[in-house]
Amino acid sequence: MEPSGGRVFGETRREALGHFLRERREALAPEQVGISSQRGRRTPGLRREEVAFLADIGVKWYARLEAGDQVHPSAATLSGIAAALHLSNAELDYMLELAGLRHPAIGARETTLSVPQPLVALLDNVRGIAATICDRILTPLVWNPLADAIYGFSRFDSLVERNGIVRALFDPVFMEFLGPDREELTFRAVGMLRLNYSSPSPSPLANEVYERVKDQPLFERAWNGRVIASELTGEEITVRHHAAAGRLDMYGIDFGTAMKTDLLVRLMTPANEETAQKFERLERKGCGDAFEKGLSRVG
Repeated sequence: MEPSGGRVFGETRREALGHFLRERREALAPEQVGISSQRGRRTPGLRREEVAFLADIGVKWYARLEAGDQVHPSAATLSGIAAALHLSNAELDYMLELAGLRHPAIGARETTLSVPQPLVALLDNVRGIAATICDRILTPLVWNPLADAIYGFSRFDSLVERNGIVRALFDPVFMEFLGPDREELTFRAVGMLRLNYSSPSPSPLANEVYERVKDQPLFERAWNGRVIASELTGEEITVRHHAAAGRLDMYGIDFGTAMKTDLLVRLMTPANEETAQKFERLERKGCGDAFEKGLSRVG
């Protein structure tokens, strides 16, 4: 499996693109794109000719694209197909990566896990917000004391065992912490792994993380569903029940940095005053032990 070469987790890039398009086409109901569903329709989802019509491209050419043949779509063509299939921006990025139409920033082709000192200094000075710098597959590399108190990163010396996907599948304390959102978050995290691995400069840990989790049923479901995601959380409030602080209502914010494009900055900010006060108490403790201890240890 060569992340920057011609194969992506056992498939050629053309095969991966074709499989992805076919599965998304078959999952999209005709009514979702304004097409009346006829009785006796045998094809699940949309027909190839319907996608071709909506994207304003040739049917035979589109069929060859799904088949993984030697065709060379342009970015504009893939954008039209993405619009026809109601794909997200992350899913369009994934298609562009597989088609070789996206390139890493100059100097970023050799991805490392180093964090520039200005970003480390940023975390050192962030107060009242849990701040973490990860690779693009959710492996925490640097964090502030509040993030450690909430997520317990310092409990793990191994980068792979600290990875968010691995913890969501193997760490019972973390699994309980994620609560009913665990399955959805795992699916999105797996989607981030697939998107990152298809890029010209994936995380150096991508292979190790994949090998660690590939046999887990929840991972297999997400992987076989070809989930694609570029961030972990949206605009909704994230609710967690922390062993030390009780209920936490937070907003999650993910963003990249031009300083080092292979890193992801994750911020968790309180969504109400009660959580802000709990953040203050956790911040004073500021260690991974708070992730598992009672509130008396934090107060």
